[in-house]
Amino acid sequence: MQFEDYCHENALDPTSDAANYGFLVKDLHGEFRTVIDKLKMTTSLATAVEAFMNSYEKPGVPALSKRIQWAERAMAVFRPAA
Repeated sequence: MQFEDYCHENALDPTSDAANYGFLVKDLHGEFRTVIDKLKMTTSLATAVEAFMNSYEKPGVPALSKRIQWAERAMAVFRPAA
């Protein structure tokens, strides 16, 4: 409901990147402001994924190994070519 309210208040399409990113930023500056500090304490991608999952997403089904695989794929896109 909070996400939908945010989209309505900001005239954003809930399926847009702008809506999702904007809401994430709002959360990380508000109720979930400690998440960034928790991420800064991690030393690997896997521990960062787990910290984000546990402190922000809080899913009913963790599926941590799949989350780590997707994070590795995303990081591969941003790594400079050797």
